[in-house]
Amino acid sequence: MARFLRTLTLGLALAAVAAVGWAQTPALITHTLTFEGTDEADMIRRAEMSALLSTVGRFYTGNRVVIARGLLEPFLERNRQQFVASVTVAGRRVDRGLTRLQLSVAVFASTLEQALEEYRFLFHPRPTPLTFVFLSETLDEQRQDVPTARPILMEALDDAGLQVSAAAVLSPDSRIDVSEGGTSPDGNTTLADALMNAERGGIELLFTGQITTTLTSQETLYYDEHFFYESTLLLRMFRVDTGELMGESVVTDSGSNPDDATAREVAIRKVVGRAVDELMEIQRRRWPSEIQGQTDYHLLVTDIDEDSLERLEAQLEGLDADASVHRHSFFHGVAVLNLNYTSEFHGTPQQERQALLNHLIGLEQPQLRVISGDTDPIELTTVRR
Repeated sequence: MARFLRTLTLGLALAAVAAVGWAQTPALITHTLTFEGTDEADMIRRAEMSALLSTVGRFYTGNRVVIARGLLEPFLERNRQQFVASVTVAGRRVDRGLTRLQLSVAVFASTLEQALEEYRFLFHPRPTPLTFVFLSETLDEQRQDVPTARPILMEALDDAGLQVSAAAVLSPDSRIDVSEGGTSPDGNTTLADALMNAERGGIELLFTGQITTTLTSQETLYYDEHFFYESTLLLRMFRVDTGELMGESVVTDSGSNPDDATAREVAIRKVVGRAVDELMEIQRRRWPSEIQGQTDYHLLVTDIDEDSLERLEAQLEGLDADASVHRHSFFHGVAVLNLNYTSEFHGTPQQERQALLNHLIGLEQPQLRVISGDTDPIELTTVRR
């Protein structure tokens, strides 16, 4: 199998844009890649796939995301000849039985974008995300087949402003915790399965967890017998399109009442309320900025790796005390970042943008080159040393 060495640069057929506005996808994008191996045909095939996937990474602009990513590569593999305009061998070198190819791969970018829209790989998340809940319930160490806490959790999420789906098609059993370390009695339902089914149902946020409720004591208070219960809830919130864990809450609380069932419900409602409050604080902070792109600037950065991206994010956060950066996507070497930032001198919009560009091109790690500074998103690429 070819050993892959990547140095990606983009030659873009972009027209100059006088006013800031969402940049249209160019008809053609050219990627330059380097592969090393013994099978030239395989290296060319892999270069084509790499170029296509990197092009897809550019489609995350705006509030758009790519879904069904497990099906994306097979789709591109089957149809890559429709989307690859040309492959040119720009350089070839043979050393000790290995061939090193420098390849220029041109992609019909706008055609690819239209196809992904048509086949629903591109999705526009709702301002208020549609959610689904998986919850494993245990009472006095016995798994509960009739859910008590799940309806309470769904009600709390609905009261918090989310759209909660009651669809049964998403899973053969919603009474399980599908997250890592969760309890799945059938042994078959995994987080990956749940996320895939959630995407099919248009779900954008997935809540999954487990709640344990235990009778701790029975005591007589004011001549009435009271039941005392303790509940512990572990609840996780996942972004469906990427599978990212957005937040986690672990809460323990107690409740009591002369009525046994009411005492249990009091304990359950307490932990559910506290966990939902914690996770909704995260959701309200991140969803508008990270997913919907409601920020001052949007950056599209190509040919960047995870380490360089983390360094860039840290430096953007350090622009000033109020700066905040939100990772909308990172897909095959292409990142889309949403940035809130106002320069210290508070000039005109054009001056503010130029101040940001000056900061960006002044960075050393990673070193960036501006491809297009007057479009939205601002487009940059890393400079390889």
